[in-house]
Amino acid sequence: MLHSIASAFVGIGIFISSLFGAHPPAPQLGAALPSATAVFETSLASRISSTDTSMTLAANSVAGGTSLSGYQCFTLDEGLSTAEYVCGIVSGTSVTNMQRGIDPQTGTTTNSSLQFTHRVGADVKITDFPVLQILRNQANGAETFPNPLLYQSHPCSVSSASTTVCDKNYVDGQIVAGGVPGTNSVAGILLTANGLQAASSTATGVFDGISYNRVLPSTIATDTPNVGINTSDVLMSDLTGHLKQGWLDLTKLFAFSGGILSTASSTYTATTTIAANNVNSDALNLNGINYAFPSAQTAGFFLKTDGNGNLAWANPISHYSLLGSVGATGGPATSSILAIPAGVMQASSTISVLGGIECDNGTTCTYSLRDSGGTVLAQCTVSAPSTNNLLGTLNFVVANQSSLSSQKYVGLCQMIQTSGSSITPSTNFISQTNGTSAFTTANALNLVLVLSASNNNTVNFNNFSIIVNP
Repeated sequence: MLHSIASAFVGIGIFISSLFGAHPPAPQLGAALPSATAVFETSLASRISSTDTSMTLAANSVAGGTSLSGYQCFTLDEGLSTAEYVCGIVSGTSVTNMQRGIDPQTGTTTNSSLQFTHRVGADVKITDFPVLQILRNQANGAETFPNPLLYQSHPCSVSSASTTVCDKNYVDGQIVAGGVPGTNSVAGILLTANGLQAASSTATGVFDGISYNRVLPSTIATDTPNVGINTSDVLMSDLTGHLKQGWLDLTKLFAFSGGILSTASSTYTATTTIAANNVNSDALNLNGINYAFPSAQTAGFFLKTDGNGNLAWANPISHYSLLGSVGATGGPATSSILAIPAGVMQASSTISVLGGIECDNGTTCTYSLRDSGGTVLAQCTVSAPSTNNLLGTLNFVVANQSSLSSQKYVGLCQMIQTSGSSITPSTNFISQTNGTSAFTTANALNLVLVLSASNNNTVNFNNFSIIVNP
Protein backbone atom coordinates (compact mmCIF):
# COMPACT_ATOMS: atom_id res chain seq x y z
CA MET A 1 0.00 0.00 0.00
CA LEU A 2 2.76 2.43 0.97
CA HIS A 3 4.66 1.52 -2.22
CA SER A 4 1.58 2.28 -4.34
CA ILE A 5 1.08 5.65 -2.62
CA ALA A 6 4.75 6.54 -3.15
CA SER A 7 4.53 5.55 -6.80
CA ALA A 8 1.42 7.71 -7.15
CA PHE A 9 3.23 10.77 -5.69
CA VAL A 10 6.21 10.16 -7.97
CA GLY A 11 3.88 9.91 -10.97
CA ILE A 12 2.16 13.16 -10.01
CA GLY A 13 5.55 14.87 -9.62
CA ILE A 14 6.68 13.69 -13.01
CA PHE A 15 3.38 14.83 -14.55
CA ILE A 16 3.72 18.31 -13.05
CA SER A 17 7.37 18.54 -14.14
CA SER A 18 6.39 17.56 -17.67
CA LEU A 19 4.03 20.51 -17.83
CA PHE A 20 7.00 22.87 -17.40
CA GLY A 21 9.49 20.90 -19.51
CA ALA A 22 11.64 19.98 -16.51
CA HIS A 23 12.80 16.61 -17.88
CA PRO A 24 16.49 15.80 -17.39
CA PRO A 25 18.39 15.54 -20.66
CA ALA A 26 18.70 12.13 -22.25
CA PRO A 27 22.16 10.55 -21.94
CA GLN A 28 24.03 10.13 -25.19
CA LEU A 29 24.28 6.52 -26.29
CA GLY A 30 27.90 5.40 -26.22
CA ALA A 31 28.93 8.31 -24.03
CA ALA A 32 27.10 6.96 -21.00
CA LEU A 33 26.38 3.35 -20.03
CA PRO A 34 22.82 2.48 -18.93
CA SER A 35 22.20 0.33 -15.89
CA ALA A 36 21.83 -3.43 -16.50
CA THR A 37 19.53 -4.79 -13.85
CA ALA A 38 19.49 -8.61 -13.94
CA VAL A 39 15.74 -9.28 -14.18
CA PHE A 40 12.84 -6.89 -14.60
CA GLU A 41 9.56 -7.30 -16.42
CA THR A 42 6.33 -5.30 -16.44
CA SER A 43 3.86 -3.87 -18.98
CA LEU A 44 2.80 -0.53 -20.37
CA ALA A 45 0.21 1.26 -18.31
CA SER A 46 -0.89 3.26 -21.36
CA ARG A 47 -0.53 3.18 -25.09
CA ILE A 48 2.42 4.93 -26.83
CA SER A 49 2.74 5.94 -30.44
CA SER A 50 5.86 5.44 -32.56
CA THR A 51 6.98 9.02 -31.89
CA ASP A 52 6.33 9.35 -28.15
CA THR A 53 9.41 10.04 -26.04
CA SER A 54 7.93 8.95 -22.69
CA MET A 55 5.96 6.00 -21.35
CA THR A 56 4.34 4.84 -18.09
CA LEU A 57 5.07 1.44 -16.59
CA ALA A 58 2.38 -0.63 -14.91
CA ALA A 59 4.80 -1.27 -12.03
CA ASN A 60 8.38 -0.62 -10.96
CA SER A 61 9.54 -3.36 -8.64
CA VAL A 62 12.73 -5.39 -8.72
CA ALA A 63 13.39 -8.58 -6.81
CA GLY A 64 14.75 -7.79 -3.40
CA GLY A 65 12.33 -4.94 -2.76
CA THR A 66 14.07 -2.27 -4.85
CA SER A 67 12.98 -0.37 -7.96
CA LEU A 68 14.52 0.90 -11.16
CA SER A 69 15.83 4.46 -11.43
CA GLY A 70 18.06 6.50 -13.65
CA TYR A 71 19.21 5.60 -17.15
CA GLN A 72 17.73 2.24 -18.23
CA CYS A 73 17.13 0.31 -21.48
CA PHE A 74 14.09 -1.92 -22.25
CA THR A 75 12.70 -4.32 -24.84
CA LEU A 76 9.07 -3.63 -25.80
CA ASP A 77 6.95 -6.50 -27.18
CA GLU A 78 9.86 -8.96 -27.21
CA GLY A 79 9.30 -11.84 -29.69
CA LEU A 80 6.81 -9.89 -31.82
CA SER A 81 7.39 -8.22 -35.17
CA THR A 82 6.99 -4.87 -33.40
CA ALA A 83 9.74 -5.61 -30.89
CA GLU A 84 11.64 -2.37 -30.12
CA TYR A 85 14.68 -1.40 -28.05
CA VAL A 86 14.31 1.87 -26.11
CA CYS A 87 16.33 3.71 -23.44
CA GLY A 88 15.20 6.48 -21.08
CA ILE A 89 15.38 7.94 -17.61
CA VAL A 90 13.28 6.10 -15.03
CA SER A 91 11.68 7.83 -12.10
CA GLY A 92 8.96 5.82 -10.39
CA THR A 93 6.80 4.32 -13.16
CA SER A 94 7.58 7.14 -15.58
CA VAL A 95 10.24 6.81 -18.29
CA THR A 96 11.16 10.10 -19.99
CA ASN A 97 13.61 11.42 -22.57
CA MET A 98 13.34 8.15 -24.42
CA GLN A 99 15.55 7.16 -27.35
CA ARG A 100 13.39 5.08 -29.67
CA GLY A 101 14.24 2.38 -32.20
CA ILE A 102 17.80 1.66 -31.10
CA ASP A 103 19.56 -0.16 -33.90
CA PRO A 104 20.26 -3.81 -32.86
CA GLN A 105 23.48 -3.79 -34.90
CA THR A 106 25.18 -0.72 -33.41
CA GLY A 107 23.54 -0.25 -30.00
CA THR A 108 24.38 3.49 -30.19
CA THR A 109 22.22 4.78 -33.04
CA THR A 110 18.46 4.98 -33.62
CA ASN A 111 16.40 3.97 -36.65
CA SER A 112 12.92 5.44 -37.28
CA SER A 113 11.86 2.29 -39.12
CA LEU A 114 12.33 0.37 -35.88
CA GLN A 115 9.97 2.64 -33.90
CA PHE A 116 6.45 1.22 -33.39
CA THR A 117 3.16 1.87 -31.66
CA HIS A 118 2.65 -0.25 -28.56
CA ARG A 119 -0.69 -1.09 -26.87
CA VAL A 120 -1.70 -0.92 -23.25
CA GLY A 121 -0.32 -3.99 -21.53
CA ALA A 122 2.55 -4.41 -23.99
CA ASP A 123 5.39 -6.44 -22.49
CA VAL A 124 8.28 -4.37 -21.06
CA LYS A 125 11.51 -6.15 -20.09
CA ILE A 126 14.91 -4.94 -18.93
CA THR A 127 17.63 -5.49 -21.58
CA ASP A 128 21.39 -5.59 -21.50
CA PHE A 129 21.72 -5.29 -25.29
CA PRO A 130 22.91 -1.67 -25.59
CA VAL A 131 25.23 -2.07 -22.62
CA LEU A 132 26.91 -5.14 -24.06
CA GLN A 133 27.16 -3.60 -27.52
CA ILE A 134 28.66 -0.37 -26.16
CA LEU A 135 31.18 -2.28 -24.03
CA ARG A 136 32.08 -4.35 -27.07
CA ASN A 137 32.59 -1.21 -29.14
CA GLN A 138 34.76 0.35 -26.43
CA ALA A 139 36.84 -2.81 -26.11
CA ASN A 140 37.31 -2.94 -29.88
CA GLY A 141 38.22 0.77 -30.09
CA ALA A 142 35.08 1.71 -32.03
CA GLU A 143 33.87 3.84 -29.09
CA THR A 144 35.74 5.81 -26.45
CA PHE A 145 35.55 5.40 -22.69
CA PRO A 146 33.56 8.36 -21.31
CA ASN A 147 35.43 8.47 -17.98
CA PRO A 148 39.04 7.83 -16.86
CA LEU A 149 39.85 4.21 -16.02
CA LEU A 150 41.22 3.87 -12.51
CA TYR A 151 43.25 1.02 -11.02
CA GLN A 152 43.10 -0.24 -7.46
CA SER A 153 46.87 -0.65 -7.61
CA HIS A 154 49.66 0.17 -10.05
CA PRO A 155 49.58 -2.54 -12.71
CA CYS A 156 52.94 -1.77 -14.29
CA SER A 157 56.55 -2.42 -13.40
CA VAL A 158 59.82 -2.64 -15.26
CA SER A 159 59.06 -6.32 -16.01
CA SER A 160 55.54 -5.68 -17.42
CA ALA A 161 54.82 -6.68 -21.01
CA SER A 162 55.39 -3.95 -23.54
CA THR A 163 51.66 -3.92 -24.43
CA THR A 164 50.47 -3.37 -20.85
CA VAL A 165 48.23 -0.31 -20.32
CA CYS A 166 49.91 1.51 -17.44
CA ASP A 167 48.67 4.13 -14.98
CA LYS A 168 49.56 7.82 -15.20
CA ASN A 169 51.76 7.84 -12.11
CA TYR A 170 53.99 5.13 -13.54
CA VAL A 171 54.17 6.86 -16.93
CA ASP A 172 55.07 10.21 -15.35
CA GLY A 173 57.80 8.61 -13.32
CA GLN A 174 59.22 6.89 -16.36
CA ILE A 175 59.26 10.11 -18.38
CA VAL A 176 61.36 11.91 -15.77
CA ALA A 177 63.50 8.90 -14.91
CA GLY A 178 64.13 7.99 -18.53
CA GLY A 179 64.89 11.54 -19.75
CA VAL A 180 68.34 13.14 -19.91
CA PRO A 181 69.22 16.84 -19.50
CA GLY A 182 68.86 18.60 -22.83
CA THR A 183 71.78 20.44 -24.40
CA ASN A 184 72.56 22.08 -27.72
CA SER A 185 73.23 18.65 -29.24
CA VAL A 186 71.10 16.29 -27.09
CA ALA A 187 67.29 16.24 -26.95
CA GLY A 188 66.16 15.97 -23.36
CA ILE A 189 64.57 17.60 -20.33
CA LEU A 190 64.88 21.36 -19.90
CA LEU A 191 63.63 23.88 -17.33
CA THR A 192 62.17 27.28 -18.26
CA ALA A 193 63.64 30.49 -16.87
CA ASN A 194 61.73 33.35 -15.31
CA GLY A 195 62.51 37.01 -16.05
CA LEU A 196 65.04 37.40 -13.23
CA GLN A 197 66.85 34.17 -14.13
CA ALA A 198 67.02 35.22 -17.79
CA ALA A 199 68.36 38.68 -16.92
CA SER A 200 70.89 37.13 -14.51
CA SER A 201 72.09 34.56 -17.08
CA THR A 202 71.12 31.71 -14.73
CA ALA A 203 72.12 28.76 -16.92
CA THR A 204 70.81 25.77 -14.94
CA GLY A 205 68.28 24.73 -12.32
CA VAL A 206 67.82 21.67 -10.10
CA PHE A 207 64.72 19.46 -10.10
CA ASP A 208 64.50 16.28 -7.99
CA GLY A 209 68.22 16.48 -7.40
CA ILE A 210 69.10 16.66 -11.12
CA SER A 211 70.57 19.78 -12.81
CA TYR A 212 68.92 20.84 -16.06
CA ASN A 213 69.67 23.64 -18.52
CA ARG A 214 67.25 26.57 -18.50
CA VAL A 215 65.55 27.86 -21.67
CA LEU A 216 63.69 31.08 -22.44
CA PRO A 217 59.89 30.73 -22.61
CA SER A 218 57.75 32.93 -24.82
CA THR A 219 56.08 34.39 -21.72
CA ILE A 220 59.07 36.66 -21.06
CA ALA A 221 59.82 37.49 -24.72
CA THR A 222 58.24 40.75 -25.88
CA ASP A 223 58.81 43.65 -28.27
CA THR A 224 57.36 46.13 -25.74
CA PRO A 225 59.66 47.23 -22.89
CA ASN A 226 58.15 47.06 -19.39
CA VAL A 227 59.78 50.23 -18.09
CA GLY A 228 59.01 50.87 -14.43
CA ILE A 229 57.80 47.31 -13.83
CA ASN A 230 59.85 45.08 -11.52
CA THR A 231 60.46 42.40 -14.12
CA SER A 232 62.90 41.38 -16.81
CA ASP A 233 61.98 40.49 -20.37
CA VAL A 234 63.88 39.12 -23.32
CA LEU A 235 64.31 41.85 -25.92
CA MET A 236 62.59 41.04 -29.22
CA SER A 237 62.30 43.03 -32.42
CA ASP A 238 58.85 44.08 -33.57
CA LEU A 239 57.16 42.80 -36.72
CA THR A 240 59.16 45.28 -38.83
CA GLY A 241 62.47 43.91 -37.52
CA HIS A 242 63.26 47.00 -35.44
CA LEU A 243 63.75 47.60 -31.72
CA LYS A 244 61.53 50.06 -29.89
CA GLN A 245 63.33 53.09 -28.42
CA GLY A 246 61.93 52.33 -24.98
CA TRP A 247 64.46 49.49 -24.60
CA LEU A 248 67.20 52.13 -24.17
CA ASP A 249 67.73 54.17 -21.00
CA LEU A 250 68.21 57.56 -22.64
CA THR A 251 69.19 59.13 -19.30
CA LYS A 252 72.49 57.21 -19.37
CA LEU A 253 75.78 58.29 -20.96
CA PHE A 254 76.53 56.63 -24.30
CA ALA A 255 80.19 56.19 -25.27
CA PHE A 256 81.00 55.51 -28.94
CA SER A 257 84.42 54.52 -30.19
CA GLY A 258 83.26 54.91 -33.79
CA GLY A 259 81.76 57.85 -35.61
CA ILE A 260 78.09 58.86 -35.80
CA LEU A 261 76.54 59.88 -39.11
CA SER A 262 73.12 61.54 -38.99
CA THR A 263 71.30 62.68 -42.13
CA ALA A 264 68.33 64.15 -40.26
CA SER A 265 67.85 67.28 -38.17
CA SER A 266 68.91 66.91 -34.54
CA THR A 267 67.65 68.79 -31.49
CA TYR A 268 69.69 69.00 -28.27
CA THR A 269 68.11 70.40 -25.10
CA ALA A 270 70.94 69.59 -22.68
CA THR A 271 74.66 70.40 -22.41
CA THR A 272 76.62 69.07 -25.40
CA THR A 273 80.39 68.72 -24.91
CA ILE A 274 82.72 68.78 -27.93
CA ALA A 275 86.49 68.72 -27.32
CA ALA A 276 87.70 70.51 -30.49
CA ASN A 277 91.02 71.37 -28.82
CA ASN A 278 93.41 70.25 -31.54
CA VAL A 279 92.95 71.08 -35.17
CA ASN A 280 94.86 67.98 -36.29
CA SER A 281 93.64 65.19 -33.96
CA ASP A 282 90.59 66.41 -32.01
CA ALA A 283 88.94 69.00 -34.18
CA LEU A 284 85.36 70.06 -34.87
CA ASN A 285 84.76 69.75 -38.60
CA LEU A 286 82.36 72.28 -40.14
CA ASN A 287 81.70 72.19 -43.86
CA GLY A 288 84.90 70.23 -44.44
CA ILE A 289 87.17 72.47 -42.33
CA ASN A 290 88.73 71.45 -39.01
CA TYR A 291 88.59 73.96 -36.16
CA ALA A 292 90.28 74.07 -32.75
CA PHE A 293 88.74 76.31 -30.09
CA PRO A 294 90.46 78.16 -27.21
CA SER A 295 90.06 76.68 -23.73
CA ALA A 296 88.83 79.90 -22.07
CA GLN A 297 86.55 82.81 -22.92
CA THR A 298 87.24 86.53 -23.16
CA ALA A 299 84.23 88.70 -22.53
CA GLY A 300 83.23 90.97 -25.40
CA PHE A 301 85.71 89.43 -27.88
CA PHE A 302 85.06 87.35 -31.00
CA LEU A 303 86.70 84.21 -32.41
CA LYS A 304 89.30 84.90 -35.02
CA THR A 305 90.92 82.22 -37.20
CA ASP A 306 94.58 82.11 -38.18
CA GLY A 307 93.67 80.59 -41.55
CA ASN A 308 94.62 77.08 -40.41
CA GLY A 309 91.55 76.37 -38.27
CA ASN A 310 93.02 77.59 -34.96
CA LEU A 311 90.61 80.02 -33.33
CA ALA A 312 91.53 82.73 -30.81
CA TRP A 313 89.62 85.52 -29.12
CA ALA A 314 89.99 88.96 -30.75
CA ASN A 315 88.58 92.36 -29.89
CA PRO A 316 85.47 93.08 -31.96
CA ILE A 317 86.36 96.83 -32.23
CA SER A 318 87.93 97.58 -35.61
CA HIS A 319 90.20 100.33 -34.23
CA TYR A 320 91.13 102.40 -31.18
CA SER A 321 91.39 106.21 -31.51
CA LEU A 322 92.42 109.30 -29.57
CA LEU A 323 91.46 112.84 -30.67
CA GLY A 324 92.75 116.13 -29.33
CA SER A 325 95.32 118.93 -29.54
CA VAL A 326 98.62 119.48 -27.76
CA GLY A 327 101.15 122.32 -27.76
CA ALA A 328 104.52 123.12 -26.20
CA THR A 329 106.81 126.10 -25.61
CA GLY A 330 110.24 124.62 -25.54
CA GLY A 331 109.08 121.19 -24.50
CA PRO A 332 108.21 118.54 -24.02
CA ALA A 333 104.39 118.46 -23.89
CA THR A 334 102.40 115.20 -23.68
CA SER A 335 98.94 114.25 -24.94
CA SER A 336 96.50 112.10 -23.02
CA ILE A 337 96.91 108.28 -23.07
CA LEU A 338 95.37 105.90 -25.65
CA ALA A 339 95.12 102.51 -23.87
CA ILE A 340 95.26 99.33 -26.02
CA PRO A 341 94.40 96.05 -24.13
CA ALA A 342 96.80 93.13 -24.11
CA GLY A 343 96.45 90.73 -27.04
CA VAL A 344 94.85 93.26 -29.38
CA MET A 345 97.95 94.17 -31.40
CA GLN A 346 98.85 91.65 -34.09
CA ALA A 347 101.71 91.31 -36.55
CA SER A 348 99.67 93.22 -39.15
CA SER A 349 98.53 96.04 -36.83
CA THR A 350 99.18 99.67 -37.79
CA ILE A 351 99.08 103.02 -35.95
CA SER A 352 98.23 106.19 -37.91
CA VAL A 353 98.87 109.75 -36.63
CA LEU A 354 97.39 112.77 -38.46
CA GLY A 355 97.04 116.43 -37.47
CA GLY A 356 97.75 120.07 -38.26
CA ILE A 357 101.26 121.38 -37.34
CA GLU A 358 102.45 124.85 -36.31
CA CYS A 359 106.17 125.44 -35.96
CA ASP A 360 107.65 128.95 -35.28
CA ASN A 361 110.10 130.38 -37.79
CA GLY A 362 113.62 129.22 -37.27
CA THR A 363 112.45 126.43 -34.91
CA THR A 364 113.07 122.69 -35.04
CA CYS A 365 109.83 120.92 -34.01
CA THR A 366 109.67 117.28 -32.94
CA TYR A 367 106.54 115.06 -32.98
CA SER A 368 107.02 111.68 -31.20
CA LEU A 369 104.70 108.69 -30.72
CA ARG A 370 105.78 106.81 -27.62
CA ASP A 371 104.51 104.30 -25.11
CA SER A 372 103.88 105.37 -21.55
CA GLY A 373 107.32 104.12 -20.55
CA GLY A 374 108.97 106.60 -22.92
CA THR A 375 109.94 104.15 -25.67
CA VAL A 376 109.85 105.92 -29.03
CA LEU A 377 107.79 104.00 -31.57
CA ALA A 378 108.21 106.63 -34.32
CA GLN A 379 109.30 110.27 -34.55
CA CYS A 380 109.10 113.09 -37.12
CA THR A 381 111.31 116.23 -37.05
CA VAL A 382 110.44 119.42 -38.98
CA SER A 383 112.62 122.59 -39.31
CA ALA A 384 110.76 125.81 -40.04
CA PRO A 385 112.40 128.51 -42.27
CA SER A 386 114.00 131.34 -40.37
CA THR A 387 111.68 133.91 -41.82
CA ASN A 388 108.36 132.09 -41.83
CA ASN A 389 106.25 130.01 -39.45
CA LEU A 390 105.59 126.50 -40.79
CA LEU A 391 101.96 125.56 -41.19
CA GLY A 392 100.74 122.27 -42.66
CA THR A 393 99.50 118.74 -41.98
CA LEU A 394 101.59 115.86 -40.72
CA ASN A 395 100.84 112.17 -41.19
CA PHE A 396 102.97 109.26 -40.10
CA VAL A 397 102.21 105.55 -40.02
CA VAL A 398 103.73 103.06 -37.59
CA ALA A 399 103.86 99.49 -38.87
CA ASN A 400 105.33 96.24 -37.50
CA GLN A 401 108.55 95.07 -39.11
CA SER A 402 109.25 91.72 -37.34
CA SER A 403 107.58 88.77 -35.56
CA LEU A 404 104.45 88.88 -33.45
CA SER A 405 106.25 88.19 -30.16
CA SER A 406 109.02 90.80 -30.62
CA GLN A 407 107.88 93.84 -32.58
CA LYS A 408 109.71 96.95 -33.75
CA TYR A 409 107.95 99.75 -35.57
CA VAL A 410 108.90 101.90 -38.55
CA GLY A 411 107.55 105.42 -38.80
CA LEU A 412 106.89 106.97 -42.20
CA CYS A 413 106.52 110.76 -42.01
CA GLN A 414 104.58 112.67 -44.66
CA MET A 415 104.03 116.46 -44.54
CA ILE A 416 102.04 118.78 -46.75
CA GLN A 417 102.87 122.49 -46.37
CA THR A 418 99.88 124.85 -46.35
CA SER A 419 101.78 128.24 -46.07
CA GLY A 420 105.26 129.65 -45.84
CA SER A 421 108.31 128.64 -47.85
CA SER A 422 108.24 125.48 -49.85
CA ILE A 423 109.96 122.56 -48.09
CA THR A 424 110.60 118.99 -49.12
CA PRO A 425 112.27 116.00 -47.44
CA SER A 426 115.14 116.30 -49.87
CA THR A 427 116.13 119.67 -48.35
CA ASN A 428 116.19 118.05 -44.83
CA PHE A 429 113.31 120.11 -43.60
CA ILE A 430 111.65 116.81 -42.53
CA SER A 431 113.16 113.63 -41.14
CA GLN A 432 111.91 110.41 -39.49
CA THR A 433 113.17 108.17 -36.70
CA ASN A 434 112.14 104.53 -36.42
CA GLY A 435 111.48 102.70 -33.17
CA THR A 436 114.44 100.67 -31.89
CA SER A 437 112.99 98.85 -28.83
CA ALA A 438 111.10 95.57 -29.09
CA PHE A 439 107.49 95.50 -27.99
CA THR A 440 105.56 92.32 -27.03
CA THR A 441 102.02 92.42 -28.38
CA ALA A 442 100.77 90.11 -25.64
CA ASN A 443 101.12 93.07 -23.26
CA ALA A 444 98.92 96.14 -22.99
CA LEU A 445 100.04 99.25 -24.90
CA ASN A 446 99.56 102.89 -23.71
CA LEU A 447 100.23 105.46 -26.46
CA VAL A 448 101.04 109.15 -25.96
CA LEU A 449 102.03 111.98 -28.34
CA VAL A 450 105.04 114.06 -27.19
CA LEU A 451 105.89 117.52 -28.74
CA SER A 452 109.00 119.68 -28.25
CA ALA A 453 110.43 122.88 -29.87
CA SER A 454 113.98 124.33 -29.99
CA ASN A 455 115.01 127.72 -28.57
CA ASN A 456 111.96 127.77 -26.27
CA ASN A 457 109.80 128.53 -29.26
CA THR A 458 106.22 127.31 -29.83
CA VAL A 459 105.04 124.05 -31.43
CA ASN A 460 101.46 122.91 -31.75
CA PHE A 461 99.69 119.77 -33.08
CA ASN A 462 96.07 120.73 -33.64
CA ASN A 463 93.05 118.45 -34.14
CA PHE A 464 95.20 115.37 -34.26
CA SER A 465 93.99 111.78 -34.24
CA ILE A 466 95.75 108.59 -33.29
CA ILE A 467 94.02 105.54 -34.84
CA VAL A 468 95.09 101.96 -34.06
CA ASN A 469 93.92 99.25 -36.46
CA PRO A 470 94.34 95.88 -34.68
